[in-house]
Amino acid sequence: MLTGRNQTMYAVTFSPDGRLLAAASAGGTTHLYDTTDRTHTTPIYYSQGPAAAAAPRASAEALARAAVRPLL
Repeated sequence: MLTGRNQTMYAVTFSPDGRLLAAASAGGTTHLYDTTDRTHTTPIYYSQGPAAAAAPRASAEALARAAVRPLL
């Protein structure tokens, strides 16, 4: 269970090895969790719009993230 977050999560994805959980929020932040000890790592903030998707690599070396920006 994700606790301590008051934002809508648009996407929640596990890394291929199941060790990391990435949660992409409506507020533009991607939260990473270590599932082995349920700790929340440093959030990644992106100011250009809500996070639409996030996918961590098994090696924890990279994180793919997509954002939604309104068209003008």
